[in-house]
Amino acid sequence: MKDMFAIRDSWVPAYFRELPMCCLMKTTSRSESSNSQFKVYSSHGNNLVQFMNCFEMTLNAQRHVQRELHNDTTTKRPPIETRLPIERHAFYVYTITIFKEVQKEITKGLYHCARSGLETKDGLNIHYINHKDKRNGFVGEFKVCHNPNDDTFS
Repeated sequence: MKDMFAIRDSWVPAYFRELPMCCLMKTTSRSESSNSQFKVYSSHGNNLVQFMNCFEMTLNAQRHVQRELHNDTTTKRPPIETRLPIERHAFYVYTITIFKEVQKEITKGLYHCARSGLETKDGLNIHYINHKDKRNGFVGEFKVCHNPNDDTFS
C-alpha cells in the first residue's frame, strides 16, 4: 500500500481519463464529488478486495451516466422555439442540458423584452429596454449603450 500511495500521481489520473470535463473542476470539488459517489457503493468496514469492487462499481456507474448523457446530446433534438439563428447556433455548440437553459433565456429575451426608446447622446445610441417578469408583472428598464463607430455595446 505504501508503494502504491507513493506513485498515486501515476494511477489516479488513469481512472479519470474518460471524464473530459474533470480537468475543469477544482481538486477539492473533484474529490468531494468522488467521495460522495464512493459512499453510495462502499462502507468504512470494507477490506481491500471489497473496496476495489466498490471502486469499479462506482466508476462503471459514472461511465454509464456519461454515456447516456452523450447519447442524449448526439441523438435527441429538442424543439426549436424561435426562428432566431442564435438559438440554432446554441443547439449545435451546447449539450442538451445547457442548451435548454440558453433556450429559456433566448425565449425570455424574445417574448418578455422590448425596446421602449432610443436616444443619441455623445455619438452613442442609447437603447431603453423594458423587461417584464411574467410571474409578478414587474417591469424593469435597462439602458444599453451602442457605439455605432466600433459596433460595441455597454
